This record gives sequence, structure tokens and C-alpha cells, in this order.
Amino acid sequence: MTFPWRIFVTIVPLVMAILALQFFVPENGLRATMPEEWWLSQMKSPGYSGGYIGYATAASVHILICVVVIVFNLYHIWTCDQAARNRLLVIATLYFFTLGLLLVLTNHPGLAAYKITFLNIRELYEGTQLFDALKDMLGVHVMVPTIFGVAAVIAAATGAESLFVDFDRETSNLNEQALKQKIAILKRGFQSLSVVLVSTVIAAAIAFHLPARLYEGDGEKLINAYADEVTIFWGAIFTLTLLATYLPQLFRLRELSKRYMKTQERKADESAVPEWLSDTALFGNFKSHLTTLFTLLAPLITGSLSSVIQSLPV
Repeated sequence: MTFPWRIFVTIVPLVMAILALQFFVPENGLRATMPEEWWLSQMKSPGYSGGYIGYATAASVHILICVVVIVFNLYHIWTCDQAARNRLLVIATLYFFTLGLLLVLTNHPGLAAYKITFLNIRELYEGTQLFDALKDMLGVHVMVPTIFGVAAVIAAATGAESLFVDFDRETSNLNEQALKQKIAILKRGFQSLSVVLVSTVIAAAIAFHLPARLYEGDGEKLINAYADEVTIFWGAIFTLTLLATYLPQLFRLRELSKRYMKTQERKADESAVPEWLSDTALFGNFKSHLTTLFTLLAPLITGSLSSVIQSLPV
């Protein structure tokens, strides 16, 4: 089996983001921007919960969506023959180790990505009633939804790969029904992973904005401004992850479609793109391109709207 180098494409946006943060984000933490006495003066009553139930609800919905996407892709993987499933198992394992290694490496206090997504949130709870409950469990609350999200990305990437596991040998046996089926499955996979990443951004937006509910006045404004920036960042990264996961498969599907069209041209002596194929995002009309673009940008749009999300009662 040819080594699936495409698995490294998925982590490119994450690696680039980590490097960019490391070089461009200031070294000091959010709480270091103001004296400790100032933060204490901005804190609300110790009895205020901070609405952590809102995050638990969003994270639970996110996990449920991840499970649905994982099952959807496992079904299509299972429909392949035994030899193909074995190759896909190797690819899924490589995805797991690649993304898992990246997750472990980014879990380092010296990295800016870790500081803005974990340490800043944790230190903002210091001195509150929630601190004792969260100082040991905050990592679990963050990691469990993250692991399900990573599993959904791996399942989606492997599921898309299952459509082309015999890519080089498919052209001669390809027919209109098989090609339509591949297009439909890839489209549903693309949309479902977009939903997963949007739910991740929503859960992240609530999590990053939660500490603001423990403060008032300028303290609340400062933390909300920080949370807005972080959720826009992760929304952009998830959009790039979505693109990196499906773009290689989209090119492969387009190549298969071109081969199919050439075969049809030789048989029917026609050069026009079939109507059913022109209506897809492969060659498509304005409506299909617009729908695809919106699906792709959905995580980024959601991240940009985090300022609206944080105003909701959680």
C-alpha cells in the first residue's frame, strides 16, 4: 500500500497556527495585564456560579454530534471489502497517532496555544468559589470534548478515504450511479464535519466567556474581548481543518468525474458536462458553490459571532 501522505495535510493548519501564536502572541498572561488587586476588586459575589452548566450542555451536544458523525463514517468504512478495511484501519491508526501526537505536544505550558486556551481560563477562576472544583477537573472538562472532536475528524477523514480506497482501479468500473453515490456521501461527510466543528466553536465560545461572568465592569469587558479573539482564532483554524480534510478527496473525486466524462464522450461522442454533475460543487453552478462556501466558512462565522453567543443566558 502506498503511504497515505494526505494524513499530514490535516494537521498543517494546526501547526501553522501554533507557530504563528508562538511568534506573535505576547508572553504575559491575561491576568498579568492588570494588578491582582484590580482583578479582586472586579470580582462578583463568591456565590455566583459563572453559568458552568451552560458549557456542560454545549459540550454534551457536541459529543452527541461527534458520535453520530463517527457512526456515519464507520458505516461507510464497513461497507468496503476486507482488504480495503484493513488499509483503512492502517490509515485511521496513522491519523490517530499524528493528531494524538500533536495534541500531546501542544499540551505544554510554554506554548502560547496552551496559555490562551487553558492557563488563562484556569487562572481567571482563582479566588472564586469554582476554583477548588475546577483546578483539578478543568483539564478533563476540556479534554473529553476535544478527544471526541479529534475522533470525529479521524472518522471523517478515513470515511472520505474509503470512497477512493481503490481510486486507480475504479475508472473502468465507474458508472453514473456509483459516481452520484460518492458525491452524495462526500457531501454529507463534509457537511457533518462542519456541524461538528461549529458545535466545537460554540462550546469553546461559552467556555472562554464563562470566566467573564465571575467579574463585573471593566473586568468582564476585558475577559469578553479576550474570549472573542480566541474563538475567532479557533473558528478560523477549524475552517482550515475542514478544508484540509476534504480538499484532497475533492480533487480525487473531480479527477474520477473527468475520467468518467471522457469515457462517456468516447461512447456517446458528447463533450458537455452532464446536468446532474454540473449541479454539484465539482463543476457546479453558483448556488452549489455558495452552499459549499458557507459550509466551509461556518466554523469561522460561528467564531466571529461569539460576542453574540456570550450574551445569551448560560
